[in-house]
Amino acid sequence: MQCIITKNFGMHHVASTMLSNDTLNQFVQKEIIESQIEEIVSELNIPLDSIHSHKLHAIIEAPFSRSETWNRPVCYFITKTKLNKNEIIDFHKKGGKETDEIEEIDSWELGNAKENFLNVDGEALFSPSGLIAVGIYLLVNELIEKHEFDKIILSCLAE
Repeated sequence: MQCIITKNFGMHHVASTMLSNDTLNQFVQKEIIESQIEEIVSELNIPLDSIHSHKLHAIIEAPFSRSETWNRPVCYFITKTKLNKNEIIDFHKKGGKETDEIEEIDSWELGNAKENFLNVDGEALFSPSGLIAVGIYLLVNELIEKHEFDKIILSCLAE
């Protein structure tokens, strides 16, 4: 048995329903994993079959861009594509139904990612969420240690 929580007039109601774990897992996978792939494809205007790996690596409390005081959980994925940087930019330039949601596409050579991350000047290069994303990539690939990640992220969030 699983619980479904709904909010109505400021009160939380818990309703029980008989959902199998497999059904619930499919809902979660669709919402968290597959919807992110769809969003990447739509916002960059790239072919769906160009994505060959999409893995959830962290869920972190991150600052909400529209609030100075509110944080939110953010899922961080490492997504790999068959396309290079220029191909992605070209697909995006062609336009599409959601390409207007991306203000800027930036990239670092992977060989420079660690140096750029460790020498970043607060939010000069990225939003806090973008900085966390780069740091998670470096952590997952064992290019930095956790204390290095923590130092950069905490100093950025303190600004």
